[in-house]
Amino acid sequence: MSTFEVRELDSSMEKDWRRFASQLGDRLASGERTADWSLSPAFLPEGADKLEMRMRTTTRRTLVCVSSGLSNPPSPWRQSGVSDIHVLEEPVLCADRFASTVVTQLRRTWNIPHPSFLAGSQDRSTVGGVFGVELIGDAGKVFEPMTSSIHAEEEALARAVRRASQALPWPEMRLAADGSFTVPLGKVTAHVYVAALDEVRVAAPIVERIGGRTRAAEVVADLNRRHPRLKFLLTDDRVHLTSSIDARPFVPQHLLDAVSRLADFVTRVDDDFAADLGGWLPTSAIATGSGDALDDATEDEVPKQLMTLLELDAELGGTIDAEDVVSVCGRDQMKIARYERFCVEQSQSWKECAREARLRGEAAAASECAEEAVPWDRVIEALRSALRTVGFYDNA
Repeated sequence: MSTFEVRELDSSMEKDWRRFASQLGDRLASGERTADWSLSPAFLPEGADKLEMRMRTTTRRTLVCVSSGLSNPPSPWRQSGVSDIHVLEEPVLCADRFASTVVTQLRRTWNIPHPSFLAGSQDRSTVGGVFGVELIGDAGKVFEPMTSSIHAEEEALARAVRRASQALPWPEMRLAADGSFTVPLGKVTAHVYVAALDEVRVAAPIVERIGGRTRAAEVVADLNRRHPRLKFLLTDDRVHLTSSIDARPFVPQHLLDAVSRLADFVTRVDDDFAADLGGWLPTSAIATGSGDALDDATEDEVPKQLMTLLELDAELGGTIDAEDVVSVCGRDQMKIARYERFCVEQSQSWKECAREARLRGEAAAASECAEEAVPWDRVIEALRSALRTVGFYDNA
């Protein structure tokens, strides 16, 4: 190939990359809030690590790109809490600069020679039809249980868990705003939540109020030997069944499989099983069919007992503790856990309002919203303290 032909090819590739970056910027700038897209190489050697750049717009009117496979990229990229995962964030108004920064890493670190070597996973929308490269959007796409994704924030991972949970075959599951949810499985209720950036966990309390720990420890050890893909834990006077899913990357099918494995065992748990461990089946409002709404409260209302705790916190000047929680709620761990999740949602909501007010330059409104979150945070700590000590009260 002549020098002239090489220069022509280089010039053509540069023009194509500039065109791609321009249309990528236009697409991101005009995207719906909280929309989610991804880019990845169209071809990877067998056994190679997954490479993905996942982009979204936030409620703060910024663009965020979470990328794997970048080796110490320069500023404005920053290291996330997970090794080999880096994050780029820019205001939506700087979409062109954001797109240019992304394209630079596509070329330099991923060594993508041309935009035509990029692909999305399954969405049909394209970046202006350029080179047939697809950007993945969450809205309206078909659920693909084997599609993996990498996340740099627990909030983003929780959203992915929430989407995957919609494919579970249990219509009575209850979803929470933080991405966690509960699933009624016979006489037991399972909980699914993000344990860490690289772990999603399914857990279910299966026996409580155990009288003899020595006998229970022997049974638990035998269960762990006979069911190596499940984990049985003896904590205080309770036995919990757990299953962890690797979330780096997160694959929805792995979560579905974990819940199914746990369900296969849990649905066979009965009074005889609990008696063999020297305890009782856990009491659960959901498992007995009374639903997740307590004290006749609707989904948007504060349950009566929780309102009592908030009023008590105000009367005590913010010194509410675990004993106060037990005096109001009794010793029902399931109820206390649901109240804790409810309070977390309320606190997060007020804090998000405060952040948005600060971004708008409304200092007074931001301060008011932040103050509204304070009593919720105090009650959260009291509820969590009660959850840690309620076993002591049960044995007293």
